[in-house]
Amino acid sequence: MAGRGKGWVWLAVMLTAWVAGAPMVLAVDEDFEPPLSYAWESSDPPKDWVHTTERAHSGLYSARSSPYDDSALWVDMTIQSGQISFWYYRTHSSTEEWFRYGYSWVDPDTGSTWTFSKAFRLFGTPGVWHYYEREIDSYIGQSGFYKWTSSFPSYLYIDDVTFPGSAPHTVSTPTTPSGPSTGSAGQSLNYSTGGSSCNQGHAVQYRFDWGDGTYSTWSTATSRSKSWSAAGTYPVKAQARCATDTSVLSYWSAANSVTISPPHTVSTPSAPSGPSVGLAGQSLSYATGGSTCNQGHSVQYRFDWGNGTYSTWSTATSRSKSWSAAGTYQVRAQARCATDTSVVSGWSAAKSVQICVIPSAPTGVNATDGTYGDRVRVTWNAVGGATRYDVYRATALCGTYTKIGESTTTSYDHTGAATLRVYWYKVKGCNACGCSGLSGANSGYAGTPGAGTAAVFRVDAAGNVRADGSFYGQCYYGGSADVAEWVEVSEAVEPGDVLELDPESPGAYRKSRGRCSSLVAGVVSSDPGFVLGSVGDATAPIEADRALLALVGIVPVKACGENGPIALGDLLVAASCAGHVCRWDGRAGEPCTIVGKALEALEGAEGLILVLLTR
Repeated sequence: MAGRGKGWVWLAVMLTAWVAGAPMVLAVDEDFEPPLSYAWESSDPPKDWVHTTERAHSGLYSARSSPYDDSALWVDMTIQSGQISFWYYRTHSSTEEWFRYGYSWVDPDTGSTWTFSKAFRLFGTPGVWHYYEREIDSYIGQSGFYKWTSSFPSYLYIDDVTFPGSAPHTVSTPTTPSGPSTGSAGQSLNYSTGGSSCNQGHAVQYRFDWGDGTYSTWSTATSRSKSWSAAGTYPVKAQARCATDTSVLSYWSAANSVTISPPHTVSTPSAPSGPSVGLAGQSLSYATGGSTCNQGHSVQYRFDWGNGTYSTWSTATSRSKSWSAAGTYQVRAQARCATDTSVVSGWSAAKSVQICVIPSAPTGVNATDGTYGDRVRVTWNAVGGATRYDVYRATALCGTYTKIGESTTTSYDHTGAATLRVYWYKVKGCNACGCSGLSGANSGYAGTPGAGTAAVFRVDAAGNVRADGSFYGQCYYGGSADVAEWVEVSEAVEPGDVLELDPESPGAYRKSRGRCSSLVAGVVSSDPGFVLGSVGDATAPIEADRALLALVGIVPVKACGENGPIALGDLLVAASCAGHVCRWDGRAGEPCTIVGKALEALEGAEGLILVLLTR
């Protein structure tokens, strides 16, 4: 551009490079000789800074200006406090060169005026380099400018400029996350960081790199929790960002190396062992075991009783339970780590437990008399809680009753009955918990009697005389096997009750009260064979204030197992349960009145059994 220099001022400025917000000043070229002309990149460059072809390696820039044009060279930025410095080279002593900075300006192409606050004249001998520096302390934070101008057509060269401009928007690096360095898969671990700040005073947010390809969400919270699903070693790092300008990020922090071991587990215990059947209110014991913790800790167990209740946790492997209501319950076991009680096993397989109440003895037993030629049909009334019925038979009312079959309905066909032979039948109600006592007896026979052999009265070939309610062989046979008499009672009683003298009502009887009572007198008869005393209806053994008291013979008696199971042949005494007998254990020196001898065993907690009354 030689030939244009006379009417123009040529300025050259080499600017500072910036790295991470701090100025890095280019070294001064002491051997630099300012050129007298420049080659422009375009024929009519703008007043913006244009990189020239000369000294391109050192970042030389140039701009042009007409004489007295104060807008020759400028830099606009946010003014910061600090020191500005540069080297300048004057070509003529008569020119006026200036350094200025201010808080506003207008593009000179518009012809608008601008304002500045400070102006400093640049003195010095032309033809040599001079160093200039000054503290900048006005209009801090303002959007302003720095400017170099020359008032006469001459050359002014500016090099190695350092000035306090806008520092980059930054967020400092957070601290290394603190928290556990070990854990197990599935375990929730907590980590914390902090210490970051925004250089523009904004709030900051944090996030964590969990080292497994996942990150926490951004949050102002400095603590977050994490659980890893797989074993391994994970480098946990933290990063911060400006909450206002979320594109401004910090560097990642140093990592906290976290080693995750396999999941903390406890193996499933064995299915509970113990009774499958029990009575309501009965205490039953169940056991489990076999669980281990994979970290070597001890384990605890508990039971699910299947009714919405659980045992407490304990290292004991056996526990007891009683259910108050009948039903079927699924009993399961579970284990947990005794050190970390949040680590629990799965539930074991269930043990099915049936809790029930022993049924009462059936009523309404009836056997057919010659209705069928090949069998005797026995029927009875249904009993609540019974799932089956056991049928017993004897050849005489006072004989031994043997079980001949079972039925899940309320009837049974005795197909093995001999034709025209009279049998006696009794029935028990049963379920999984046991059977009731025997019911009352009823006789029946199969086949139709021939002429002269009516079942009401007949003599067979062996010389046995058979008569219903009369006489059979060598024993009196009148529908029962006991001798009874009418007595007064002071309270309501029923067949099978054990009676004793009532000391509060002389001449009257009451149900026995107290174990081994010496006041025992007898048992209320169910169906006496011979009745003594005043006239009464022997088919109705109880009246309003009287009862038929069996004195001797065989009668059904109420019994309970409070002194242990009752077996055939056991001696029986009054029990603490009112009106019942129990087994006598023969305690030395204990005053006791024997009621009789058991002719059959007691199955269950209580029931009716046949007893031979003794005196």
